[in-house]
Amino acid sequence: MAAADSTTTAAIATTQSMAPTAPAASVPVERNSDLAPTVWADTVFDDSVAAGTGIAPGANAAVVVDTTEEVSDPGACLVAWATAHGARVSPKVAFLQPAPGGDRRCAAREALEEDELLVELPRRLAFEALPPPAPPPLGMSPQLIAVVRRLVSQPTLEHAARGIVVALLVHHERMRGEASEFVDYLDTLPTGFPTMPILDDKPPWLQGTTAPEEGFIADEPWLYHGTGVEKLAQAGPPLSGVEGVSRMGRLIDELDPQGLHWHKAQRGNDSALRWAAAAVQSRAHSSRNSGTALVPLADSFNHSPSHANVELIELDSSFQIRALRKVKPDEELFLSYGNFSSAELLFNGGFACQANQHNCIIITRAELVAAAGKRWQARGLAPPTDIDLEARCTCLAEMGLPGPHGPRLRLAAPLLGGAVPAGLVSLVCGLLLSSRAWRRHVLGEREGERPTCEKDVEGNKGDFGAEGGDGGPGALHDLWAMASFLGAESADTCPQDSSSSEVDGEVLRHEVLLTLTELLVTLRHVRYGNSSEADAAMLRSAEQAQEHAEAAGKYAEAIASQRRVNILRVRVGELAVLTQLEATVRARSAAFSAKQLLATSPDAASSAPRSLAVSPAKRQRVDDVAEMA
Repeated sequence: MAAADSTTTAAIATTQSMAPTAPAASVPVERNSDLAPTVWADTVFDDSVAAGTGIAPGANAAVVVDTTEEVSDPGACLVAWATAHGARVSPKVAFLQPAPGGDRRCAAREALEEDELLVELPRRLAFEALPPPAPPPLGMSPQLIAVVRRLVSQPTLEHAARGIVVALLVHHERMRGEASEFVDYLDTLPTGFPTMPILDDKPPWLQGTTAPEEGFIADEPWLYHGTGVEKLAQAGPPLSGVEGVSRMGRLIDELDPQGLHWHKAQRGNDSALRWAAAAVQSRAHSSRNSGTALVPLADSFNHSPSHANVELIELDSSFQIRALRKVKPDEELFLSYGNFSSAELLFNGGFACQANQHNCIIITRAELVAAAGKRWQARGLAPPTDIDLEARCTCLAEMGLPGPHGPRLRLAAPLLGGAVPAGLVSLVCGLLLSSRAWRRHVLGEREGERPTCEKDVEGNKGDFGAEGGDGGPGALHDLWAMASFLGAESADTCPQDSSSSEVDGEVLRHEVLLTLTELLVTLRHVRYGNSSEADAAMLRSAEQAQEHAEAAGKYAEAIASQRRVNILRVRVGELAVLTQLEATVRARSAAFSAKQLLATSPDAASSAPRSLAVSPAKRQRVDDVAEMA
């Protein structure tokens, strides 16, 4: 997820959502707080209570709703707990107030001024594992923090360790029950997360399903097919997934074999571990100091992708929440969790935005390789045989391409470098270069050297091409970012030598556009089946069903409808990105072709391939995959 900058903590994941109902104002916001009926009593970690809720036992192992006891005013209880332990909370803010559809919200009791301090929470009231000399969280021993911090140094857990550390601390305090200093805060958290599909015994994307026949309604598992939610799940096991929870159990045994911190009688309870993992995955924020932090009060605010009016600020000794602008009385207060797509929000937090400018298309390495291969074939050429495209993709990944978040396409400006991030453009360029250009510009080779793929990777991880030239991601970026790598004077006069390694940046950019066109057309057909109108109609129907279920107090039906609304919002949002991006790419490619036609004679234009109309001198460069030969 997005890392926090030096001043503002961006949400690493999102709080869970049930029945997100927009307020009267026409602001594209999303709920994240809780489901209805929300419970703030003792957590029950078995399926026995499911019988009275309308939720099928086993349908969601971590979803249990205990209706035996409720806190009358959870917001007041939460504020009382925080202030009793040194927090400063403005009386102008009402926390965890009832909202339409059984949700909860934070709102302004009185008018707020820009930059007004709303909350200042000491760091010891947050779940995080700061290194010494920082004090441990409230009521936790330094020995416990030292034990869990050992995880951060484990290479196999480096990426996910910080989230696991926080989840283990939450689980530890939950198991302490009334003895925990955090009990009053933990009792305000929901006992279940039924709209987080990752918590299902068998998540929808793993269930066998087929495309619906015409006139029939698609089932929920089929709706996940090809979406970003499915791609995120395939990228690696999440914290609250079955593998993640199992790993947490094993780590407890490894870290605390004597039972000094986790009593042995409390082990083996996967439901309790999964609840803690889901709470962290859906509610925690990123932190520049500890990596991940679960911050009470801050996790009570709902999310708006574009109309946040408060912000979370991380300081050395505290977390602050301040107003971003003037706020009217009774206006709901929203945080922005970060620039996350609806697929990311659903995967991590169990809700999806109705309107989200951060929607994107998550693509796989295999899809990129296939699109590049088809582009080679479209020119009547075979991909280079000495280093296949899959191996190239692996080499480029080792070099850090396409970037930390993987290959993603979104609606942004500019087209290349914005909508299609620069790292992804460079990766596609690497797949389109001939063998000689690859060795020179990517691997930084001098003439006469011919490395193996293993040498390619190992020799270009750090100082790319230091031994042999100016290769690496930087040089690859320069190839397409410059109008012409050799300069305008030599663009049409370079000898037609197929062994040349020079590259025309303008032609290379056009080849990238043609490859992207092939990719987008394939994605639309394979993933979505050209179902934009059908998906939009199903979304409207699901939203109506959810509204009727909420009005009738049928919460189990509302949950089912909300789940359907969520994934349909993801599909509709991704299809909108795909449609607009495809139109933009085609328009840019057509403009390039028109420019080339103007630069050639009628005879040359008529004899040029359909993708490029170029002069004979440049024809060879195109056939060599954007080489200037």
